[in-house]
Amino acid sequence: MFRLRKMQSLFVVSVLLLTAACWYGPDDGCEEPLDGIISFVDSALDSCVLDHTRGCGVRLVSQNPVTGLRCNDLGIVDLSGLEQLTGLETLELRNNLIQDIGPLGGINTLLTLDIANNQVSAIAALDGLTNLAVLHLSHNQISDIAAFAAGFSCAQQTIIWLDGNLLDSGDNADITTLIQKGCDVRPPSF
Repeated sequence: MFRLRKMQSLFVVSVLLLTAACWYGPDDGCEEPLDGIISFVDSALDSCVLDHTRGCGVRLVSQNPVTGLRCNDLGIVDLSGLEQLTGLETLELRNNLIQDIGPLGGINTLLTLDIANNQVSAIAALDGLTNLAVLHLSHNQISDIAAFAAGFSCAQQTIIWLDGNLLDSGDNADITTLIQKGCDVRPPSF
C-alpha cells in the first residue's frame, strides 16, 4: 500500500512539473501582456531574448525588466526591436554578423556595450550614449570615427576598444579628440 501511494505521488508530481514547464500563464511568473510582446526581426536575437526572460518574452511596459543580454556567437544580423528595451544596461553581441547598430543609438541606459567581432563600419549612432563606461568595438570594419569622436561625450571616462579595425594613422586626430574628452581609447593610436 505504501509503495502504491509513493508511486501515485511521484506520478502526480511528474505531471505537475511537466505542466508547469510547458505552460506560460499568469501563475508562472510571467506578467500578462499590457500592450503586447516586443518582437524581433532576427530569429536568433528573438531566441536570445526569450532565453533571458525564461520564455516569457518582453512586454511593452514603461519599466522594462530586461537589464542585461548576452547574445554572443548566435549569427545575429538584425538588431531591430532592441531599441524598445529601454532598461538595458549591459549588452553583449560579440561574434555575430551585425552591420547596422542604429537601433542601439537610443538606449541611453547602456553602461556596457560589446559588439566586437562583427561587421560594423559606422558607429556615429552611438554618440548619444552618454552613460557608457565600456564600449568594445574591436575587430569590426570601422574605418572612420570622425563623426563619432565629434559627437561622443566621455562623461563616464568610457573605455573604448578599437583594435582590429580599418583605422590608420590618419584617425589619430579623432582618437586624440576622444582622449581629450576623457575617454580611455585602446590602443591610443594607430
